[in-house]
Amino acid sequence: MQQKTSPQPILTYQKHYFNVLFKDKYRNRISQTGKVAVNMYFWPLEINKVRITTTIIFLILSSIIFAQNIPEADTAHIHHSESDTLLIKADTIPPEPQITYTYKDSLQVYWFYLDSYADENPELQKLDTSSLYSQQTDPAFSGNNFYQTLGNQGLAAKNMLYEAPDPIKFNYSPSVFSHYTTTPEDLKAFHTLKPYSILDYTQGPTGEQRLAQLNVDHGQYLGKNLGVGTKIYMNSSQGDYSRQKAMNYQVAFFGFFKTNSERYGVNASYIHNDVECNDNGGILYDSIFEQNLESNRKLFLVNRDDAESKINDSRVNVSQYFYLLNPQKHNISLGKIGLKSTWERQKYMYTDTDPSTAYYPAFYGPDSTNTFDSTTVIKITNNLYWASAKAGKRQLLNIKGGVMVQNNSIRNYDTIINPVHYFTTYGKLSINPDSITRIRAKAALTTGTHGAENFLLEGDVFRDFSFGTVTADIKLYNTDPGYQYMHYLSSHYTWDSTSFKDEVLIQAGILYQNRKFEAGIRYNSVINHTYYNELSLPEQSPGAVHLLRGWLYHDITFGKFDISAKAAYQYISDKEVIRLPDFMGKLSFQFYQPMFDRALFARIGFDVLYTTSYYADNYNSAIRSFYHQDDKKTGNYPYIDAYIKLQVKRARIFLMFTHANSGLMGYDYYLTPHYPMKDRYFKYGVSWYFHD
Repeated sequence: MQQKTSPQPILTYQKHYFNVLFKDKYRNRISQTGKVAVNMYFWPLEINKVRITTTIIFLILSSIIFAQNIPEADTAHIHHSESDTLLIKADTIPPEPQITYTYKDSLQVYWFYLDSYADENPELQKLDTSSLYSQQTDPAFSGNNFYQTLGNQGLAAKNMLYEAPDPIKFNYSPSVFSHYTTTPEDLKAFHTLKPYSILDYTQGPTGEQRLAQLNVDHGQYLGKNLGVGTKIYMNSSQGDYSRQKAMNYQVAFFGFFKTNSERYGVNASYIHNDVECNDNGGILYDSIFEQNLESNRKLFLVNRDDAESKINDSRVNVSQYFYLLNPQKHNISLGKIGLKSTWERQKYMYTDTDPSTAYYPAFYGPDSTNTFDSTTVIKITNNLYWASAKAGKRQLLNIKGGVMVQNNSIRNYDTIINPVHYFTTYGKLSINPDSITRIRAKAALTTGTHGAENFLLEGDVFRDFSFGTVTADIKLYNTDPGYQYMHYLSSHYTWDSTSFKDEVLIQAGILYQNRKFEAGIRYNSVINHTYYNELSLPEQSPGAVHLLRGWLYHDITFGKFDISAKAAYQYISDKEVIRLPDFMGKLSFQFYQPMFDRALFARIGFDVLYTTSYYADNYNSAIRSFYHQDDKKTGNYPYIDAYIKLQVKRARIFLMFTHANSGLMGYDYYLTPHYPMKDRYFKYGVSWYFHD
C-alpha cells in the first residue's frame, strides 16, 4: 500500500540509502519535516460435477468484483518469490526509482536476492508485512506453488506445473525436495536501517501426529557497506500414517560488502540442508481408506516398514567483482571483472533393513537382506566474466561475456568415481533505450556433455506502461536428460542408458502484471523428453510434446473483503509422456475488521485448493523420483482450510482448521496415488517482526 502524501516539504538525498542511518543530521531533519525521499541505485520489483462447479464458482466470484485500495493498516499486495512457479521473472524498470519515508518508516524493510548483489541494479523488493497470506505455512502450497505431495509436510513433492530444466548447470537427478532446501540463488538479504528479524512458528497436532515448523530470518548492517544475515528453518512432521515422518533442516550464513567507491564488492554464503524421512511406499489397501473402515490412520498397513531416506547438502558460495577504473574518479568505464565460485556436496542415502522381493524388482547388492545405497555428488564451479557496466548506473548498452567451468564427481558407495566436466562460454547483451524499456539477449555453448554440445539462445523485451508492465521472452536450447536418467547404480535399480539423445526445448511467453494483477501465457515444445515409466525405468519419447499454459492471478479488495484468486490451465499434446493436471486453482476469501480503535486487526476466511482429475505419477523412494502409473486417478477434490487471523502491531497470529471438509465429500483425497492427504486437523501459528 502506498502512503498518502502530504503538503509537507520533502527532502531528497542523491546518495545511498544508508546516509539516513549514519548521519544524525538527516535524522533531525526527518523529525522536522516528517518525510524524506531517498533516491536509490537499486531498482525495485513492484508478485465430480458438483466439485468442479463449486470450485469454479469460487474462482469466478473473485473476478467479478471490482478492486479497491487495501485498508491502510494492512499492507497486503501481490508478492512474488523465486519459488513462485507461475511467474516469468521480469525486472521492473520504474522511471524514477524513489522511495518515500516518514520517520516511523525508518523501520521499513526491503530485500534483494543475495545472488544479484554484484549486479549494477539489484532488484529491491518491499517486504510484505501484511497478514493476507500468513496462514500459508507449508512451502509446497504457499504463494503461487502447486505441488503434488505425499500427504505430509516435508516429504518428496513434484511440481504440477511444467518447468523446463536449466540448460547450463549440471543436473544430477530430479529435485523432489527443492521446496524444502535453500540455495544461493534464493537467499534473501534484508536492506534495512536497523537490525531486522522475522520469526515464524507453526504448531499442528501433537503426539503421534505431531507437526511443528520454525523459520527464522535475520539481517543487519555492521557498517555502511557491510551486511550480514542468517536463515534457519526446521520442520518436524510425524504424519497421519505409519512410517511417514519427515524432518527438514536448513541453515544459512551470509554476508556482503562493497568499498566506499564501489570499485570492489563481494558476497559469500554457507548453506547446509538436511532431509531425513521415512518412506512407507504408500498405504497397502486404498479401499480401507476410501470406505473409511478404520479411523485410526496409524493402524493402516503400508508398503514399507523399514525404509528411510537421507539427504545431506552443503554449499559454499563466493562472488566478487572489481572495476578496472575507480567509478568515483573516472567518468569513463573499462567495465569490471568478476568471479563466482561455488562448492557443493550432496549425499543421498537410502536404507531398508527388511527389503521384500514383492516390492523391489531385483537385488544387485551384496546383501539381499539389507538395502544400503549411497551416492555422493561433488560440484565445483567457477564463473569468470567481464562486464561493461558502470557502478550504480544504467547504460544504453551493456555487454557481458565469460567462461564457466564445472567439475563434477559422482561417487557410488564412496568407491566408484565418475567425473563429469562441463566448459561453457557465454555472452549477454542488454539494451536500455530509455528508463522504461529493456531488451536482452544471451547465447551460450557448453562442451564436455553427454551428446552434442549444449547450446542456448534466449532473449526478452520489457516495457513499463502506466497501466502495468509487459514482458515477452523466447528461448531455444538443448541439454542432457540428467545424469541419473543415463547412469544409475543401486541395490535394486541399475542402468546405463548411453543411447539417450539430448533434449531440445523451445519456450516462448508473454506476461502482463501490475500491483494486484498478473496474466500470462507460455508455450513449450520438448523433443526427446525423458521420464520414468511404469517400471520406474528411464524412457525417452522420440517425438515432440507441446505444452501451452495460461495463468491468471488477481488480488481484490471490496470493502472489508479481500479475495485472492490464482488459476492456471495447461494443455499437453501427449499425456502419456508428461502427466500433469489440466487445471489447478487456489482461492483465498477473507473478511477484514479493525478492532479496539485499530489496535487489533482481525481476519476470518477460507482457502480452497483444487486440481482436475488425472493420472498423477507415483513415487519410488529407491530412486527418489516420481514415475508413471495407469491404475489410479487423483484430483477433482477441493481442499478447504478455514481460519481466523489476528494482527497486533508486528505480531500476526492464525488459528486454522486445515482440510476442514475432510470426510464430508468422500474419502478419495489424494494428490499422489496411495498417499492420502491429511485428515482435518487444527493448527496455529505466530509471526513476529523484530527491530534491534
